[in-house]
Order: sequence, then C-alpha cells, then structure tokens
Amino acid sequence: MDMQDLPKCCIRSAQIRRSGNLLYAKRQYRDAMEKYNQSICSAPNDSADLDIGFANRSAVYYEQCDYKMALANIALVRKHIYPEQLMPKLVIRETNCRAKLEEIDRNGSASKHQSLTFNLEANPTIPFLAKGISARKHPVFGTSMVAERDFKAGNVILQEKPMQVSVCHRNLFTNCNHCFSENLLHLIPCPNCTSAMFCDADCMRHGLKIHRFECGVTANLSEQNDYWIGPRLFFRGLTLFDDDIQKMMAFCKACKQTERRFTDLDYMNYNPLEEFKMFLTCSLRLRTKPVINNILHLNAMICFMVYMQVPLVKSLICDETVKYFTLKCFLELMIQDKGLSIQQEHNCRLYPVASGFSHSCDPNTLLLDYGGQLKLIVLRPIRRGAQVLISHGPLCSQEPEERQIRLDALQFHCRCNFCDEEKHRKWLAKLNRRCRIVPAHLEIVQRLLTGAEFCNADKLNALQQFVQRYSWTHPHNHFDIYLEAYRVVLNVCYQNEMTAAMRQKIAR
Repeated sequence: MDMQDLPKCCIRSAQIRRSGNLLYAKRQYRDAMEKYNQSICSAPNDSADLDIGFANRSAVYYEQCDYKMALANIALVRKHIYPEQLMPKLVIRETNCRAKLEEIDRNGSASKHQSLTFNLEANPTIPFLAKGISARKHPVFGTSMVAERDFKAGNVILQEKPMQVSVCHRNLFTNCNHCFSENLLHLIPCPNCTSAMFCDADCMRHGLKIHRFECGVTANLSEQNDYWIGPRLFFRGLTLFDDDIQKMMAFCKACKQTERRFTDLDYMNYNPLEEFKMFLTCSLRLRTKPVINNILHLNAMICFMVYMQVPLVKSLICDETVKYFTLKCFLELMIQDKGLSIQQEHNCRLYPVASGFSHSCDPNTLLLDYGGQLKLIVLRPIRRGAQVLISHGPLCSQEPEERQIRLDALQFHCRCNFCDEEKHRKWLAKLNRRCRIVPAHLEIVQRLLTGAEFCNADKLNALQQFVQRYSWTHPHNHFDIYLEAYRVVLNVCYQNEMTAAMRQKIAR
C-alpha cells in the first residue's frame, strides 16, 4: 500500500497557487494564505514557483496593511531567482511598504498593548513556573498543584513551551510542524517533502530531528489527529537514545511506574532524555475507558503501517521483536498522552509541568495556548493553601450540552465544585446571594468596556482591579459577567502580545 506524500512539482504548485489567487481576489486572505503556503511547500527547491509563492504571500500581507511582514516575504524572494518579468511589480510593492512604514513612524500610531509577562520570582528548579507552587497529594484529585503563597489576579504563574506537538491535517500549512506556532502564517517549507512547514530555520533544525522519521508520509500521519503524538513521542525518545533502538528497548523493559512528577525534574539543567524517561514512568490521571483503548489500538496500527513506508524507519525497525516493541510503544505512549494532555482536540500539545494542575469547570486560572507556548494567568485571587485549578476545556459558563460534550472528550468524572452534587448546592446558594458590589464601581467598569476611546490595556487594568477587589463575591451574576469579560480581554491581549513578538522575531 502506497502511503507516500505527493512529490514536489511545479505544475501542482502552480495549480494550488491559482486556487489561492481566486481566494485573494475575493479578499478571503487567510484562506488564500493557506493555499499559498501549500503551493510553497509543493514547489521544488530554488524554483521560480517557490519565489512566486513568497511574493504572493507578501501581497496578502500588503493588502492587510502588515507592511513589515510583506517586506519579510519580499526578502525571502530575493534569496532566490525571481522571474525577471515579475520583478517591477515586486519592487513597487517593496517601495510602497517602506513608505507606509515611514508614515506610521512619523505619525507615532503604534498601538498600546498590555504586556502579560512572567515577572514573578521563579521556582529554583523550574524557571518558567512561579515560586510558591508545589505538587501535593490530594484525597480526591491525586497529585495536584497548591499555592504556598497568595497570588493576585493577573499574575502569570506559568510560561511553558510544549515537550511535543502533533499537527492535524487541516493545520499542515498554517502551523509549525515543530512548535505548533501559527507564526502569522509566515512559514518556510521542509526542503524534502510537501506536507511540513516550520517557523524559521531554527525551528526547522530542531524539528527535523523527529520529522526525518516521517518526512514523505506526514500528510497521512496528520490524518490521525491527536493520536499521532504518541508515535512522534516514540521517535523523539529514539532520537534521545541516539537512534539506538536496542538501548531504548532495554530501558523501557526495566522502567517501572513511579509517583514522581515533572515538577521533580531540574529544568535549570534541562535534560530532554530525563524528561522523556519521566514521561514513560510518571503516574497518570487515569481516565481512559476500554472502548477508547480499542480506538487507540487501531490508530497505533495505522501509524505503524504509515511509518514503515519511510526508508529510515524501515532500516531501524527490521525484525519482529523490534516491530512488536515499536507498535507496543505507540499504543502505550498514546495512552500516556491521553492521561497527561490538558485539552482534547484534533491537534495536540504536551506540556509536562502544566499537566500536573487539576481540572475544574470553575477554574481560578486562565490557560492561554497560542503561538507555541502556554501561559497560565491567575483569573481570581488564589490564597495560600488553595489548589491552583485550570480548565481542560469545560467551563461552568458554557451551555450544559457543550460542557457535557467537552467532559465526555476528557474521559473522566469531574468532581469539581460545580459538578459535584453536594458542592454544587453550596455553589448555587452563593449565586443567589444579594449583590454587595458598590454600584458606582459596576458603572465605571461598564463604561470602560463599552467606551470606544479605551484600549484593551485600559480595559484589562480596570477588570483586573475589579476582580481582585470583588472576587469574594464569586459566584454571583454581577461579578461573573465581568469575570467572563476579563477572560475575553486577557485572551485578546495575549494574542496581541504574541503577534507583536512574532513580528519582531521575523523582522530580525
């Protein structure tokens, strides 16, 4: 059975690009950009079609008034041989971009952003986790993260990059194959296949350590959605064992489950092999049902069949013992990932430290996962000794049907304050209390949220102060309306911050 991706081809690249041109003409810029990325990925290296794809991408950025990104793509074109007859149009676009940027600088019209930086004292062994959060045994939730000090609304307590990602088929040409960053769709293609793109040369260098095992069959593997991350983790481990599958087999045969967690590792002296070994041996949040295991078996087999189409994999996995070991690892790593991943969706990002936080449908933190890294921001003040809770997707503010669908996807019985029957009665009793928020404060916040003259930074500061002052009234409708508004504004500010950071990175 042939499961190979299509080869690079100028004719197919041009056909895809023409589809992008039709979308561009309709001003459907994001869809056009995705087509141009696919065209770039399909174009042979150093071909005119590759350069035309970058030039077309610069036109999309120009139409969206993103002049720096347009110039970055024009710079990519100039690294190669662009068709001479098309060069005048490109030069005019480049000149116009520079003129527009000079005008923006003269007018001083840079937008104001609120920075959501990790500025607390860091954990001595985990530099991306705030000091004052530790793992403890909980009688109901098992191992959970507990605050050893007070945290205020707006504190960024975790800023973590993923240990491993998998990209589903619909995001092959919109997200980085290595870090999953969307990177403003400014992606560069794998030089050897037509189904993988990366943020930049640095991401490609790191990503190829694992991508080399799947280069040429990525499109088929991406159809497995989040199940693909288990096999990718296997090849990550194989790379860390210096491609010595016998050494990896010996370790896996001897390893045993342990109560240790990722928070026990010393990330100040980061050792990716020790992190991978921890992934193999750490205890799970047991939530996988037998019926799901049947699905996992099927997906493990499909992935194994696809990987065996790659000559490098075929040369390493060459006898029955090794084949059985590989297939068994695919399945076990899929199960391990299902027990540790935070949100169940088509794409998958594994965040080891974040996986230690317990779920609640009424969390006191907001989990933001955008641009190849996760941030955890305190939503409501957290007192010393309280659990630090995140949401794996379901929220009490969602419609019951939607929340139940998300809970079913997580494969565990939720026992948070909102879901537990006895605790929920107390929760409802608080909800029906008389409002004790000063009416003038409600009016001020409402005016800030609705006033066109106020930017997101102003709204964020006002909501943060309001939540910090009145969090004791939660749950109550008057408070929770603005708590939800705070969640929305945090999301917007974080995306703006990450977008600005990406632009700076690309400009360099």
